[in-house]
Order: sequence, then C-alpha cells, then structure tokens
Amino acid sequence: LQESFMTVPHFYLNMECIIDNLMDLRKEMNEGRSDAGIKISVNDFVIKACATALQIHPEVSCGAVM
Repeated sequence: LQESFMTVPHFYLNMECIIDNLMDLRKEMNEGRSDAGIKISVNDFVIKACATALQIHPEVSCGAVM
C-alpha cells in the first residue's frame, strides 16, 4: 500500500455539509427498529448517495470505460 500511495497520483477533498434534515430523517427511520437490531447510520446514507451518483455518472469512476 505504501508503494501505491507513493507512485499513484492522489488528492484529498473536503466539504462541509449541513445535515440537520438528514439527522432528523435518520432518527425517524431508526424509531421502532431498535427491537429488530437495525440501526441506520449516516455512513449508510453516504454510501447510498455515492452509489446513486456513480450510476447516474459512471464516467466519474476510474474503472469506467469511455
């Protein structure tokens, strides 16, 4: 991993987001699910958003064939 980190170009992105509405939705979705052992996390929403974005814009993925 260290070699690939040193030889492959990379960059970091940061963004601030106001997620008050997301937190309210997460709380609402988690209500009544704790008995079943189900807990939706903020990470679950991030993964879903990334997957949906990649389906809409596959050219963003490094593995996409253009």
